[in-house]
Amino acid sequence: MTRQKLPDKCDFCGKEITSETQYTMEAFQGKSTFGDMRIRARARLDMCHPCWLEVCKNGYQPNLIKELKNPQYRAGSKLAAEKYYIPYPEPDTQEKLVA
Repeated sequence: MTRQKLPDKCDFCGKEITSETQYTMEAFQGKSTFGDMRIRARARLDMCHPCWLEVCKNGYQPNLIKELKNPQYRAGSKLAAEKYYIPYPEPDTQEKLVA
């Protein structure tokens, strides 16, 4: 028997997330995650699209990066080509002129 999937609730407005677009974040205390020690929340934050737009209206400028799982991933490797996620190859938007 499978468990019924309940809709996620937005951790900012408290409403159920009904739209397809939803955001998940990690919360860290302080201005930087670098250093000898960092403090972060154990649970991730869920956010609905209207709350995301409200945060962006308040001045947050997201720099979203599209990534995909790496088929050549190796656990513990320090090589950039063997990381768990790699940047998604964006197609070149310029057209080639054929003479």
